[in-house]
Amino acid sequence: MFFCKLLLAQQPDYLLKENSVWTFGSVYYYMLPNNTIGVGMGLNFNTANPTTFPAKATGYGVAQASVCDTNGNLLFYTDGTYVVDAHGNLMLHGDSLVTDTALYKYETNYQDINHIDPTSGSTQGALIVPVIGAANKYYIFSNTSGMVYYSIVNMALNNGSGDVDVSHRGILLGSGLNQSLVAVAGTHCDVWVLVHSIGSSTIKAYRVTASGVDTTPVISHYGIYLPTAGYEASIKVSPDRKRISICTYYGGGELCDFDPATGLVSNSRFLNNDQFISTMKPVTSYFFHQSCFSPDNSKVYVLMYNEEYGYVIQFDLTDTTLQTSSVIDSDASITITDIQLAPDGKIYFLHYDFTSNMAYSAIDRIDHPNLLFPACNYHPNAISLYPGSTVNQGLHNMYVKPLPGVTTYVTHPDTGLCQNADSLLLIAPPGFGKYVWSTGDTDQVKPVYGTGTYSVKSGDVCNIQYDTFKVQKVDDAFSLGPDSVFCASSVMLSVPIQNAHYLWQDGDTTGSYKVSQSGIYSVQVSELGCTYGDTIQIGINNVQQALGDDTVICMNGQNIQLVLNANVPADGIVTWSNGSNTKTIIADTGSYWVIVTDGSCVGSDTINIQGQQCNCGGLIPNAFTPNGDGKNDFFHIVFEAGCPINEYTCKIFNRWGNIVFSSADPIDGWDGTYHGQKADVGSYMYEIEFFVGTDYQNVRQFKGNIVLVR
Repeated sequence: MFFCKLLLAQQPDYLLKENSVWTFGSVYYYMLPNNTIGVGMGLNFNTANPTTFPAKATGYGVAQASVCDTNGNLLFYTDGTYVVDAHGNLMLHGDSLVTDTALYKYETNYQDINHIDPTSGSTQGALIVPVIGAANKYYIFSNTSGMVYYSIVNMALNNGSGDVDVSHRGILLGSGLNQSLVAVAGTHCDVWVLVHSIGSSTIKAYRVTASGVDTTPVISHYGIYLPTAGYEASIKVSPDRKRISICTYYGGGELCDFDPATGLVSNSRFLNNDQFISTMKPVTSYFFHQSCFSPDNSKVYVLMYNEEYGYVIQFDLTDTTLQTSSVIDSDASITITDIQLAPDGKIYFLHYDFTSNMAYSAIDRIDHPNLLFPACNYHPNAISLYPGSTVNQGLHNMYVKPLPGVTTYVTHPDTGLCQNADSLLLIAPPGFGKYVWSTGDTDQVKPVYGTGTYSVKSGDVCNIQYDTFKVQKVDDAFSLGPDSVFCASSVMLSVPIQNAHYLWQDGDTTGSYKVSQSGIYSVQVSELGCTYGDTIQIGINNVQQALGDDTVICMNGQNIQLVLNANVPADGIVTWSNGSNTKTIIADTGSYWVIVTDGSCVGSDTINIQGQQCNCGGLIPNAFTPNGDGKNDFFHIVFEAGCPINEYTCKIFNRWGNIVFSSADPIDGWDGTYHGQKADVGSYMYEIEFFVGTDYQNVRQFKGNIVLVR
């Protein structure tokens, strides 16, 4: 089986086409009739340079969230209480997602707004995330500055303009929470929704999966302590999802680590260092309002203000001590506002005009937020507001969706369509919600009636697996042969199918099996999921005879007594060449044969036995008289009669070490001459060596002196 896994990387959330259009605005000073929508504006980042357009506004104008389709076309936007479709109309059932009165009253003149639109004054009062696994459905999370609710929008309804599901509208998720509300993509096809508790340093992470919203949050005891209900607060997430920044009115700024796999927050560090505090105007207090990370996660920008001035602070996160910061700008035009990273990689926030109408008059921009100040290029009044629009603090709460999952390619081993089968079942992997076969079938189990290649795409919300099956016809019927009796000591059974899996009756797994005793033998052969088998009964009548090789035996003056054994089965009949009918005989020299019969089986063998002298030798004289009298005229060894001699050598040396005679013939002797002349009388040395017997195993060596006498 071959596996290949492809991990698809998702671009950072700020680059998602779903975040291509921002809408924001406020009814501002005047109350509008119930369900009336005011004049706001939007920013369209689908163009080379962001362009403004008129949009509708509701409530106080702080809570803002919008979402586009995957092509960047606006679908709807919300302040957490009201939902407006892409045409600027109140969405069907999109009024009053929540009806609780906001816990925090913004100003006395606007208390009625808190009843009509209780989320619009929360710093992060609205958030949109997808209903995981349900196309065209979205969650709207609403924060009333105390309570968090969620509702479901179905964009497939109302001719594509959307409809709020009245059975899933205003469902309470949590209470005792401040105004922070942000989403982070998890690592397991999920999204975390982060909120901050009031009255404790606790961050709660609610997990959104294909199963819905888990109402039991993951709790981290890190974060700024917020003792009072209604405190404005916000959380922003770094593009790499590994850190969050927290800003509050009186608690200051904080940087924490975030684990998208578990939803846990850790390693809390304060941002308000002494370097920039010393540059502020002498006031009694200062407030951290909003923050934003740079695209490369190396900087975090914080908007803070006091009673007189606002400040844009850049923190360099490459300095782990957080003591490297720069005041990018400080004047009265910087006040309470959102600050957000846009799809063009730049950071935007609203510009407040104290000199004219005491209102937000433009949008400021940081052009190169990855760079340290001043190279980051702060650009005040970069974009003018759309004429006639009224805005108030809010810009856009980032839309987040689950990360792309794993795409797996699996090629299965060939599958067999067995000989006697009309079909087989191919089974796609379990655990997926949708299956599509190459034949168009959509069930997990696919009946197959013929050979060929079949593939299936299995998918859930995030993960996809492609499985490929190759079906071959398998005809492995075979026979071990008929039941048989073999006149042998053993027989080899072989399966006539190659490259298969074999299993014999005793667990042996080879393709051939040696049978050495009578019995019933069986084998199963498996190939491509098809199994065939056969059984055979084997009879072994071992009448093979082995008397041994022809042999020569050392007699050494004694008679030979060699035991010969015949292989006789229980019912066998034996006949020896000497007429004996016993299993064993005692043999002497000569030729012997045996015949054993058992039913139709006959076995025979013959052996030839020879005797010889193996431990014999001879006599060596110590003198000889080569005078031609026929007596003792030659020097040679006198061997015993019948003694077999092999590889004989004889050498004779004079007193100076010269060889005067040599021979390899045991019969040949020295006649007392040297170079054709009579050798001098006197003493000579000899060396004689030979093997006794036919097996060349007994060597004899002799050295000594011989006297030549005349």
